[in-house]
Amino acid sequence: MLHRRTRYLMGERDRYGQVGLVGGRWVVGPLEDRAWVDEFRKGIGLGPLATESRKYEDTVVYDDWP
Repeated sequence: MLHRRTRYLMGERDRYGQVGLVGGRWVVGPLEDRAWVDEFRKGIGLGPLATESRKYEDTVVYDDWP
């Protein structure tokens, strides 16, 4: 998604909660608004973040990058 890539390159938080492998761990982070992430995802046809992250063992959600 262009929106996601643009926000990442600008150093902004992710709106939709992409799961990625960082340092050998599955992570999501940092989110623009944790309380609204599922509504943002629903608006573009994605399921809840909890459902997506369950596909990956021991997923960590960061509020900021370590």
